[in-house]
Amino acid sequence: RMESAGRHVSTYGIAALLAVVPLVYVTDIYGYTLLPKRLAFYGLLTIAATGWLLRSISSNQTISLGLPTLLATAYGALTVVSLLNTTHTTAAHVELTFTICLLGLYLIGTRATNGDIGIWLDALIISGLLSSAIGVLQYFDLAFGQMPTNGKPSSTFGYRNFAAMFLVSAIPACTFRFLYARGWRVILCAASGTLCTLFLLYTRTRGAWLG
Repeated sequence: RMESAGRHVSTYGIAALLAVVPLVYVTDIYGYTLLPKRLAFYGLLTIAATGWLLRSISSNQTISLGLPTLLATAYGALTVVSLLNTTHTTAAHVELTFTICLLGLYLIGTRATNGDIGIWLDALIISGLLSSAIGVLQYFDLAFGQMPTNGKPSSTFGYRNFAAMFLVSAIPACTFRFLYARGWRVILCAASGTLCTLFLLYTRTRGAWLG
């Protein structure tokens, strides 16, 4: 029972992370996009990690020490060592925390089943649909013009380059899911993929296409 509960917590925790983090922003603090997104990422990842730990403890599973895990661990170790040469200790520790969280996200992903991946793709596709709809409406000055931005259209990302970085990961997810979708998911993937592509074009970001 604990293993099942842990699996659900970790699976839907990551799904919430993929759906919520791209959409989070506030208007009354400095760093209105990065800071709230980081905080949402940390909070939801903590929930997912708790479920992962419950699942691991109940099933007596250990971390697989394959090549990808060893490379990820080596990268984390290099990040820690880089603190010795930092000129801004606070910023370095913030980035170290983020790197460790990314490694935790990777470890959770190593236990994913096909069902888990499907749920995560759906969450990313829904987030892409909503954020792209906001961005397209911004581009035509139809709505959301009051959202803070350093370069329109940016949707909830604060700058169009950051929005494009998200879109180049959402569009392949839409395409892959569309090829194997059935029923209502076909419409969801088609709508999200179309809006994401339009929004990417409207951002006029050449670097994202290279990415």
